[in-house]
Amino acid sequence: MNLRGVDPLAAKEFLQQAKFYWHEKFELAEGVFTPGVNDIDEMFAASNIPEDLTGMSVLDIGSTNGASAFIAEARGAFRVVAVDIYSETRFGFRDIKEFLGSKAEFVQDNLYSLPSIFNEGFDVVICWGVLYHLRHPVLGLDCLRQLTNKLLSIETTIADAELDQNICALKFYRQKEYYDDGSNWFNPTSTCLKEMLISSGFDISDFVVRPNETERYRALVGLNPTPGRPEFQELSYEVPLVISKAAQTDWYPEEHGYIL
Repeated sequence: MNLRGVDPLAAKEFLQQAKFYWHEKFELAEGVFTPGVNDIDEMFAASNIPEDLTGMSVLDIGSTNGASAFIAEARGAFRVVAVDIYSETRFGFRDIKEFLGSKAEFVQDNLYSLPSIFNEGFDVVICWGVLYHLRHPVLGLDCLRQLTNKLLSIETTIADAELDQNICALKFYRQKEYYDDGSNWFNPTSTCLKEMLISSGFDISDFVVRPNETERYRALVGLNPTPGRPEFQELSYEVPLVISKAAQTDWYPEEHGYIL
């Protein structure tokens, strides 16, 4: 699939008829951009995800409209799986997939369950805008370690604008203190984020603060799994947890409004 090969006129008509919420901005066809606020093309350009993904498998966690999944497929990935806690209709993944003629798969689930769902890891794992929504962020990182074969790309908020970036600290929000959003739970300093990633078994290959060095409130991080066991297992009696689907209640939040 090549997004550049999509008919621009057909893409414009598709955008006019679409009834779902556009969270992501990306080039649906040459010169035709979706109206979302989260610029996925810019994210790919700033990340260390290869331009050529031929022969690779890609897992896109927190996919919403599916832009990262569709772009990865257009870059040659042979298997692409998109994951979101909401159904494939809420953000139009199913409609966009049909429009593009994509073969990307969709799984409705949460990050914690994924290691028990997939029997294999993925060459590239994309996890953008997810970490700060997790009640258990370190468990989330442990899950990502189990899912990543070669490259992990994380994009998340950091607390450098609120706390000293050089200290290892994690800020917790009990209610809606952070951007009036009750799904934002934790926010680490950049130092703390790096320490958690290393503890969970990753080498940091790229760490970009966004939007710039002065306004440090997000980070885009490129990571590779370390050889052998994650560092924490060499220091502690704890082992990576596996959260089975059967152990979870019916928690999917379809009745709640989407929170950015």
